[in-house]
Amino acid sequence: MRIDISKFCVENLLNETDFRLKLVERDSKCDTSKTVEKQLALEVLETFKNGLVLTGDNGIDVTPTNPTISLENELAQNSIETLKVADYLIKKTNDRLLENYNSRNLELVEKIREIRIARFEALENAFLDLDSVKVEKTNLTPVQKPKFDFFI
Repeated sequence: MRIDISKFCVENLLNETDFRLKLVERDSKCDTSKTVEKQLALEVLETFKNGLVLTGDNGIDVTPTNPTISLENELAQNSIETLKVADYLIKKTNDRLLENYNSRNLELVEKIREIRIARFEALENAFLDLDSVKVEKTNLTPVQKPKFDFFI
């Protein structure tokens, strides 16, 4: 008795592409066929239940009883490793930026301190110069009254 492959996959929560790949391993005619012998479909279903992760179109995952290498597992592992490398690179980049920021801040603090000390020394020298200058007292003469008072 032959059964429809699509309906069988939906009923058993199988990914049709994965199921067809397993079918082709046993019978190459199943690649383009819409139907398959029920006994062969049940045998392939057992291989899925004995170790492969079954993923239905509705997103239901059935965990394997014995772990085997699959494309999904390898892709997931590759993605995880890529993310770990990216995280490491970002952390190192951020550490380097923070280190550069802190050293640049120290340089700016030192430069501001040098400017402040130089300005203070210049003011101190200017005040010392003022103390050394002697100013002679001059007597101011009273201003004479102008002849024409009416303008005032």
